[in-house]
Amino acid sequence: MAYSNINLGAAPNDHTGDSPRAAGQKVNDNFAQSYARFNVLDTVSETAGVPTGGVIERGSNANGEYVRFADGTQICTMARQVTANFNIAAGAIYRTITAQVTGTYPAAFAIGTDVHQSGQVVSDGNTDANNFDSWLGQDDQMSSSTTYRSALMSATLKTAVTVNVRLTAIGRWN
Repeated sequence: MAYSNINLGAAPNDHTGDSPRAAGQKVNDNFAQSYARFNVLDTVSETAGVPTGGVIERGSNANGEYVRFADGTQICTMARQVTANFNIAAGAIYRTITAQVTGTYPAAFAIGTDVHQSGQVVSDGNTDANNFDSWLGQDDQMSSSTTYRSALMSATLKTAVTVNVRLTAIGRWN
């Protein structure tokens, strides 16, 4: 659809321009065209490496939330609660079994690209809520484009504690 100019007439009130209804329709059509062309929040997509959809896509599902950008960047955030046993000695610290914190990303990353993951323990069974002594560690196996794996570590021996974790993963969707 091409831009539609409103005909104002040759002179005020000469009845040679567009009717109010026709002018309103042109305004609506021009706005719809601009909105479709410059839509920032929409499904991001690309064809042959060229962005063809929105600039930013935001979504969520039972696995967490994600944001995709037209440049190919994707950020996923997830929250998990697990019951953990910090009972495997690793020098002066204790760790859980590998793959203690696992799940599916809310949106898949591109296969063959690097996904960088970090996390935060927000509660770890410690009675002092401002003094957690647990942290999230990288698992011994890499996560895939659709799933993640992380281990937990603690400065103290703990068994059967509830641990709440927030994770962030950054990579590429295309």
